[in-house]
Amino acid sequence: YLRMVAVGYFIMGFVDSYLCFMKICEKTMMSTVISTIGVPINIILNALLIFGLGPFPKMGIEGAALATVISRVIELVIVAFAVLMTDCVKLRVRKLIIQGKKFIHSDFWKYSFPVMINQFGWGGGMTMYSVIMGHLGSDATAANSISSIVRALIASVCWALATGASIIIGKMLGAGELELARKTGGRFVRLSLGIGAVSGLVILAGIPLVLMMPTDMTPVAHGYLKWMLFLATYYIIGNSLNSTVIGGIFPAGGDTKFGMICDCITLWLVVVPLGALAAFVWDLPVIAVAAILTLDEFVKIPAVYIHYKKYKWVKNITRDE
Repeated sequence: YLRMVAVGYFIMGFVDSYLCFMKICEKTMMSTVISTIGVPINIILNALLIFGLGPFPKMGIEGAALATVISRVIELVIVAFAVLMTDCVKLRVRKLIIQGKKFIHSDFWKYSFPVMINQFGWGGGMTMYSVIMGHLGSDATAANSISSIVRALIASVCWALATGASIIIGKMLGAGELELARKTGGRFVRLSLGIGAVSGLVILAGIPLVLMMPTDMTPVAHGYLKWMLFLATYYIIGNSLNSTVIGGIFPAGGDTKFGMICDCITLWLVVVPLGALAAFVWDLPVIAVAAILTLDEFVKIPAVYIHYKKYKWVKNITRDE
């Protein structure tokens, strides 16, 4: 599977980057349409190639990989067409590499490298969460899998807010409207808390529906799932706030190092070790371990708030040249 789908990752890197450029160019609707088109195409191709529906061969897991690659290629074709037909960023790779100003490359790595490390650290931390829960038995693993999907689905709204905040505040800072950007940042912080609270209520209201879904889960797993979804109702509030501030507001002003340090310390020096101790040394109940693993968003809030109030992110990082 990985050998086949690896090709799709190269395409995904280009497509996702250009879709990000389109959002910055205020063409969010087109970006959304392109990314949305790939989802049903991928689902349909998965069904056709995994199960061999109609004239298509039954390929199993290889069919899933091939479907992913094909859907990514289709997205690439659509993006290439958008490049030619819109006035957004035009691809001039040769000019960027050969004739580009040296400071462009230095600025790029200065502000983007901490974000890359942050994402690697955060992704590794989330993987460790699954590893810890996976060692607590099949019931805990099944419940954690479903609750993680629900949580990730709702959290996508929070990340959309973070992306919007980064673009809007970044444009204000780039235009030299520093005071307006500072006030707008405060509005986004309050909005993130409101959206987080509403998202928590949505999860809370959806718990009965999730529990009624037809699965082969045991009663014990159902009990775990119920409590994990309850934990998700408060987790999403912290996630909404931190993703907006760390993933949106701070990067808008080039303040990316703090997020890297904060996330890596919180995950790898606090929550992951505590979760491992709770699971393997202290032998705490499954729900207690799950509760500890949801503390990361709240452990870092004081540090995030203090750094936010320093307003180091209120800075114009654009250049006149």
